[in-house]
Amino acid sequence: MKSLKIETKDLQEEKDKQEEQLLGMQKSVSESKSQYNVAQSELDIYLSNEQNEQSKLNELQRNLTKATNTLKDRQSQIKDMEQKIPTIQKNLEKSKKELEQATELEKNSSEQLRNARLKIEEMKMSMQSAKSKGRVLSALMEQKRRGKLPGILGRLGDLGAIDSKFDCAISTACGALDNILVDTIDTARHCIEFLKANNVGSTTFICLDKMDKWKSYCNRKITTPESVPRLFDLVKIKDSTIAPAFYFALRDTLVAKDLDQATRIAYGKTRYKVVTLQGALIDISGTISGGGNTVLKGRMGSSVIEEIDPKELEKVEKALVKLTDETANIRQKKNKLESYIQELEDSLKLNNICLQKYSMEVKALSEQEITLTQQIVVQKEKVKSAAPDKAEVDNLQKKVEKLKSIYEKDAKVVSKIEKEVQRLHKEIMDIGGNKLKAVQARVDAISNNIDQVTGQITKTTVGVTTSKRNLKKSQEKLESLEKEKEEMAKKLEALNNEFKDLEEKAKEVLSSHSEVKEKIENHEKILSDLKEKLGEIEKEETALSKENIDLQHKLEKYEDVVKTNQVKMKHWKKQLSQLTLHAIGNKEPPPLETVDAEELARTNVEELKYEITVLEEKLSKMKPNLTAINEYREKLFI
Repeated sequence: MKSLKIETKDLQEEKDKQEEQLLGMQKSVSESKSQYNVAQSELDIYLSNEQNEQSKLNELQRNLTKATNTLKDRQSQIKDMEQKIPTIQKNLEKSKKELEQATELEKNSSEQLRNARLKIEEMKMSMQSAKSKGRVLSALMEQKRRGKLPGILGRLGDLGAIDSKFDCAISTACGALDNILVDTIDTARHCIEFLKANNVGSTTFICLDKMDKWKSYCNRKITTPESVPRLFDLVKIKDSTIAPAFYFALRDTLVAKDLDQATRIAYGKTRYKVVTLQGALIDISGTISGGGNTVLKGRMGSSVIEEIDPKELEKVEKALVKLTDETANIRQKKNKLESYIQELEDSLKLNNICLQKYSMEVKALSEQEITLTQQIVVQKEKVKSAAPDKAEVDNLQKKVEKLKSIYEKDAKVVSKIEKEVQRLHKEIMDIGGNKLKAVQARVDAISNNIDQVTGQITKTTVGVTTSKRNLKKSQEKLESLEKEKEEMAKKLEALNNEFKDLEEKAKEVLSSHSEVKEKIENHEKILSDLKEKLGEIEKEETALSKENIDLQHKLEKYEDVVKTNQVKMKHWKKQLSQLTLHAIGNKEPPPLETVDAEELARTNVEELKYEITVLEEKLSKMKPNLTAINEYREKLFI
């Protein structure tokens, strides 16, 4: 170790000398660096007040720009809404008017649809009725349809109508209801020729051209006893030109409620032909007819029966299909309008709410814009007042540059000495080996610690100076923030109050909306139920109309059967009245036996027909000598 010291003595002395010089220079570098850092901190602190105020100004300007842009957006949206809302209101009013028109159209169309259906039913009923009127009328009307006998107007009873209350009265009092009305006597002649030529049958015709003398009586009003109605006045006639024919058939026949009233009127000071509602008839001559178990009915309907062409029926049915489609289209359009109106109303409510909201935002943003503008003016003054003295800045910058130059110069010298020390140290280490390396490592560690402590002291010194200045700035900033906090608290309270008002209004609007929506749903449900009931009633009405038509057809059929049987009864009664039994010998001929209803019900008609046939055959084969029989009778009488 001693020899090592001797070998490295010169190097160690040189190194110690350099390290001593380095230590002095490091102290100088530390001082120059500390002075440089302090000067730089002074410059930064001197400039930081302006920078902070400028940052505040920039923040205020950014907030102002944001508020201005938002304000422009809201104003633009409000402008759009102010243009949009009247358009929505206009479309809403227009759609509501269209809905009213569609509702009226639907009502009219539905009414037309019902009338068309009734008309088709009436036409079918008329066609069915025409088929059941008999061969003569059917044959004549067929000739009319073919254009061969165009002058036929129809059966008189089918050309008028009367309330069902007076059906029995007119069916009894007017025998001419089954007569055929024609335009001229020539038409009547052609009709008779046709009936004879085709062996169809016979009927009575009324010639309209021979009814002119009754025209003046049609419009004449008469005063009736006890104000009873005249039968002619009760008949509804579609074509007034045929009124004389009805007057010819009815004349001044009056209608009484019962036989007592009819008797008083008929046998009064002025004689009248009177018929009761029950079918009793007192002729102007004074004869009374009526009674019995059956009465005449159905010879005139409650509506005028027109001759229906099947082609016309087909045309009306096609029109019904078209009308049904039109009604469906109207209902579809109505439903679309209702949905569209609901959308417009929702859109209008939403736009009104947004308009109110944006208007409040515009008001708040306008106030914020004014406040920010005022704050920017104040802040600009603060920035201006916080601007550093240029001469002072120049002096500080020169000082910083000077100290920096000194520090860099000393640092270069230190770096040069450190390199020389490192070189000498390396040579010594190369000579000394591992032992010196260990010692040197400890020395280096201590040196590093010294450097760190020295640097920390410098930083702490600068930090203390900076903290003092920052403390002052923070206190000023705190005071400014306290003022802003108070202002913001006031604005927040005002905004909270406005928000509460808006919430209350929104609750009222939502509550009203819910109530209106609930009412609409209830009304829609009621409307749906009413539509269903209406549909059911219409179905029932159609079914009842159809059933009524069927019953009328059956009634007419049975009445025709009754009339036929009544005619047959008259015929056979007449035949029976002509029958006499011849006396055989001195015996008186017995009276003709009558058969009661029970015995008649037990009688087998087919067997009787067979017996009659057998007897007729036997009778045809018998050839009695009537002269001998008469002589025999004379001898017996003598």
